[in-house]
Amino acid sequence: YTAINTGEVRASMHGLVKEILVQKGARVENGQRLMVFEAMKMESDIVALKDGTVTEIAVTAGETVDNESLLLKIGD
Repeated sequence: YTAINTGEVRASMHGLVKEILVQKGARVENGQRLMVFEAMKMESDIVALKDGTVTEIAVTAGETVDNESLLLKIGD
């Protein structure tokens, strides 16, 4: 789930942040992989839903998060 207006990228379910592929300040493009997420023993990619700059990374690799937890923010 992502709120495109706010640029917030949130977890779609309870799971584990396996790997973070971007850094704060990085320019990202729509569709670019941002992190690897594991839920229910399946890995999936979290991707950007808009072009912009990563303004905040709210999690660390290895962290378990709840559904709807903020993962990162993308600004203009």
